[in-house]
Amino acid sequence: MHFDDRLATVLRLPVKSEALAWVQFRQLLDILGRADGEISDAVADAAYARLDELAKHLPAARRARVLEEPGTTIRNPDLLARLALEPPDVATAAVRAGRLSEAQWLDLIPALPVRARGILRHRRDLPGRVLALLDRLGIADRGLPPAQPLTATPAATGSTASEAVDPPRLAVVDEQSQATANRAVCECGAAAENESDAHAARARHENVVAFEPKLTPQADREAREAGIGDIVRRIEAFRATRASTPSPTPPHDDPRLPLDDGQVASMPLVEVFDFTADAQGRLSWAEPTAAPMVVGLRLDQFDSPAPPARGGIVASLRHRQPIRNAPARIVGAAPVAGDWLLDAAPQFDGQTGHFAGYLGRLRRASEPHGQSARADRPAHSEPDLMRQVLHELRTPANAIQMSAEVIQQSLFGPVPHDYRALAANVAGDIAQILAGFDELERAVKLEGGATSLTGGSCDLADVVTGCVARLDEWNRPRGSGFDLDELDIPLFAALGAEDGERLIWRVIAALAGRSAPGERLAIRGWSASGQAVLEMELPGALADLDPDLGFGERLDTSEPYSLLSGRFGLRFTLRLARAEARGAGGTLERNGNALRLSLPGLTVAAVDNSADEPASTDIGR
Repeated sequence: MHFDDRLATVLRLPVKSEALAWVQFRQLLDILGRADGEISDAVADAAYARLDELAKHLPAARRARVLEEPGTTIRNPDLLARLALEPPDVATAAVRAGRLSEAQWLDLIPALPVRARGILRHRRDLPGRVLALLDRLGIADRGLPPAQPLTATPAATGSTASEAVDPPRLAVVDEQSQATANRAVCECGAAAENESDAHAARARHENVVAFEPKLTPQADREAREAGIGDIVRRIEAFRATRASTPSPTPPHDDPRLPLDDGQVASMPLVEVFDFTADAQGRLSWAEPTAAPMVVGLRLDQFDSPAPPARGGIVASLRHRQPIRNAPARIVGAAPVAGDWLLDAAPQFDGQTGHFAGYLGRLRRASEPHGQSARADRPAHSEPDLMRQVLHELRTPANAIQMSAEVIQQSLFGPVPHDYRALAANVAGDIAQILAGFDELERAVKLEGGATSLTGGSCDLADVVTGCVARLDEWNRPRGSGFDLDELDIPLFAALGAEDGERLIWRVIAALAGRSAPGERLAIRGWSASGQAVLEMELPGALADLDPDLGFGERLDTSEPYSLLSGRFGLRFTLRLARAEARGAGGTLERNGNALRLSLPGLTVAAVDNSADEPASTDIGR
């Protein structure tokens, strides 16, 4: 690993469910807890802010259990100081998981709250100087002494439960009489405990009944009959009013429950209707003529029971395939019951590429096939087809990765180490493949116009400086690197910080991977005509780079795989960077012996105004 960008990678992942929130919480704890000071302040601040945001949505008891899991250690004093301010369960687990040096403990303990110091005193692995410091600060015990059990005052043996629970009179009393009443209640409670269960139950019953209103049997019966009679009269009046008032809408638009009132009219037979279904195959929308009777049903419930066609719809749903002229049967209300023919096409989200459900039409089996919904459905564009292909490829890749991780971690039993090593290699290769799918999908979306990168602010000079520092371990042994003497600071662009870092990293890492040993490349940056411009010198190996950022056959065919050049080579990396620049409203092109990146610029005042916008979280949405 040439550089450690695990924390930035974790922060880029969206949190759209509680399960993903727990995954990110564990990852942040693991990376921050083992941090050794090489994380930049900006990334660390963002990570701590994300931890605070996650803590608002995740219960403290389960967060404490995560900290108590075997193997959880905290070697970062900053993280331990923050967790010590959490609720008691979380703070206790964090202090127990702390593994700091003696100097770090001595610096941290004065800043810890008193409660955390008390927890720390129970540790048996602390150095003597740390314990001496706790003694000087006055921490002599872990917490409060155990609570003493409460005992009730024994009651007089001569009192009975019936006497103790005599209901009080409803009158205003002074303080002395109130105190007497309170004492009587306490004595009555103790007496009831000493009596048998039968006496106590009878006393409680008498005490409750004393406050209930008393009705004679005849009055109680008359009250119940009056209530029932009133309900019957209201029902009869409602029916009479509805029978004398004509309905303003057709009968099929006003379905009624079968109340045997003679007013239910027959509804017309539905011949054809369009619908949409969600990812589980459940109908979420249908035309108004059929919606009340079919919305909520599942497409797999329509599968024809006939043996030749049985399972056809279910198989298509399982593989997210189009459904064409499939026999179906609906069992339900009379207007929609019967045999149908189903045509449906899978739909995919334009932003994420995930499967979103089906769009289709159901028509009676006697209807000509030429009137199906797919006849007037527009053809899919090439970007849509590419995203569908990537979606189909992710499914087996995820399955292979899951199986490899099960073997590598020996989840189902002991596994020979040779097989674990092979499984680890397979899991790593599949992870690279999935990352490549993400890059392909991002390129397809940007080039197809399905997404853009507008909005936000980014200091290009700061991003360039960070990328060059991360590449220093790669360049230093080779004597190569970048010169930033002509880079204006700051250099703001109208681009999100995350997108700006991705774009700059692609270009600079690609140039570093092609630079020769001892070759130094200059990076210049300035603002002009409302544009933020970066110009990066090309290495000698890229002298044949054409204005379209492509390569000749000689370089393209012999290009080895390199982490810095991307998973699909330098040509694709630069093409993706150019698509990102265009998506942000800028350009990436060759200018002489350099690559010039131009993005819409921002002033310092505009950046200050955008920094005041509140952040939001996706958890639970």
